[in-house]
Amino acid sequence: MFVLVYGYSLTFEYAAGLRFLRGQALLFVLLSAGFLCIPRVLFRDEDPWLERSELPRGAVINFAAPVVICGLMLSSLAPQSVVLPRGDTVRLATYNINGGYDGTGVYRLERIAQTIEASVADVVVLQEVDTGRPVSYGVDMLEFLSRRLDMEHVYQPTVESVRGIAILSPWPISNPEAIFLPSNGEQQAALRVTITDPRQGRTFTLIAVQMEAGEEAHRIEQLAVLFTLIGDQEPLVVAGDLAAPPQDVVYQQMLAAGFLDPDLELGVDRGFTTPARLPAFRHDYVLMRGLSPLSSLQSESTASDHRMVVVDLGWPAAESGPPELPTDPTPTPQP
Repeated sequence: MFVLVYGYSLTFEYAAGLRFLRGQALLFVLLSAGFLCIPRVLFRDEDPWLERSELPRGAVINFAAPVVICGLMLSSLAPQSVVLPRGDTVRLATYNINGGYDGTGVYRLERIAQTIEASVADVVVLQEVDTGRPVSYGVDMLEFLSRRLDMEHVYQPTVESVRGIAILSPWPISNPEAIFLPSNGEQQAALRVTITDPRQGRTFTLIAVQMEAGEEAHRIEQLAVLFTLIGDQEPLVVAGDLAAPPQDVVYQQMLAAGFLDPDLELGVDRGFTTPARLPAFRHDYVLMRGLSPLSSLQSESTASDHRMVVVDLGWPAAESGPPELPTDPTPTPQP
C-alpha cells in the first residue's frame, strides 16, 4: 500500500522526471481501492470490521450533543473583524504558497492564512495551491482559505486537478477564462477574470499566472501564449510568479508592452521575494496597465518559501476640463 501511495504522488509531483506516470493518478487510486477490498473477500470466522461497540447505546450522542451546542454558542460570541475602507484604491497581493509548506519543509497553512489576512488585500492571487494532494495531507487549501478568509474564489487546476492557481476576493469575480502555457515539466497556466469594485461599480481585468523557468526560447514561447490572453484590455493587472528576475526577457517584454512595475515606478530597491527567509531573487510581480501604483511592499512572513507581494493601485483619474458655456441656438438680431 505504501508503494501505491508513493506512486500516486509521483503521478503529478515528479512528472518531469518520470513522465510515463503523468496522468495516471486514477489508475493508482483504483489499484489502491482494489487492495483495500482484499480483506473483505477473504474467508474469516469473525469479521473484525464489524465488532460491536461496548459503549452503552446513546452514550456517544449524549456526550457529543452538549459539546456541539457549546461550540456553536462560543462561535457566535466570537468578535468579527471589521476592515475600514481605504478609499478609492485597490489592494492586490500575489503569493506563491508552495503547497502549504515553508522553506524548511514545515506545513504552515494556518500561518499562510494569517499572512493573507494581515495584508488586508481586496484581491489575492495564489500559486501552487493544492486541493487534495497526499503530500499536503489531502487538504483542499482553496476551500480552507476561502472559508477562513470569507472570500469567494476562482480556481484553475494545472496538475491532475489537485494543484493550480487561484484568485480570492470578497469582491465579485466574473468571466473566468484560462489558458495552459507551454510546459516541459509541471504544467503551468494563466487565469483571467473580471474584478468588480463594489464601492463604485468599476471593473478591471486581472490575470493570475505562474510561469516555468527555462531557456530564453522556452520563456518567449510561454510569453507569446500569455499575450493572447492579455490582449489590449485596460485597466489590466498581471500578477503571479514569473519564475525569473527582472533581467529576464518576459519582464522586459511586459514593460515594452506598456505595463508598469510598481517597484520601478516608486523607487523600491531590491524588492526580492524568494527565498522567504533571506530573499535574494525577485520572481513575484504585480504589473499593471491603466492603473496607478501607489505603494508596494514584500511581506516579511516566512510561512511559504516565497514572500507575498502587496500593491496598492489607484484608479485612473476621470477626465476633467473647464465647463462648457451654454449656447443659445437663437441667432442674435443684427441692427
